[in-house]
Amino acid sequence: TEKGKEALNRVQRMALMSMGNFRPSTPTAGLEAITFTTPLYLLVLQEAAMAYIRTRHVVKLEREKIT
Repeated sequence: TEKGKEALNRVQRMALMSMGNFRPSTPTAGLEAITFTTPLYLLVLQEAAMAYIRTRHVVKLEREKIT
């Protein structure tokens, strides 16, 4: 969601700002370019896609059948 994306962006910006003596007005995209980092929300999407691909062959059972 957009709210989650903004939260990840804030966390990543805090981490990037702590890596050096940057001005507060430095854009997040600029900090990502300087430090060669990928936006955090893209990494989360990538991990989710990889987990889906890894587990898509697993049979999904309903809770009633498990107990």
